[in-house]
Order: sequence, then structure tokens, then C-alpha cells
Amino acid sequence: MTKQPSGTARVHLGDDYDQGEYFREDPNGEYEIPREQLDRWKAAEDAYRKMQEEIGELIDKRVTDRT
Repeated sequence: MTKQPSGTARVHLGDDYDQGEYFREDPNGEYEIPREQLDRWKAAEDAYRKMQEEIGELIDKRVTDRT
């Protein structure tokens, strides 16, 4: 493993049929990106996960209200 500059992060990037494009922070990753870019990606991932949870809760509530 090579040492990277402090303002960067190493990541693995991929494209999966079910998941779509994705990233994974990995000290041995093949891509080196600015740390701020990784931080943006993590924030977007968290926001998307929260949106999915909220949508699921609304769907569950609607199903429960119908019964």
C-alpha cells in the first residue's frame, strides 16, 4: 500500500446491475480522489438512504391505513 496525500482518499469504484455505480473507500483502491469528493459522495449516499427509508415508511403507513 502506498501512502497517499492527506487531502486524498483511495476508493474502489464499480458498476453493478442491481446497485448501479458505487464507491467503497479502500486503502488499496485503484482510484485516488480528493477527500472532499469522497465526503460529498458519502453525504449523498446517506441522504439517498434516508430518502429510501422515508418512502418505505410512507408506503407502510398507507398499507396499514387501508387495513
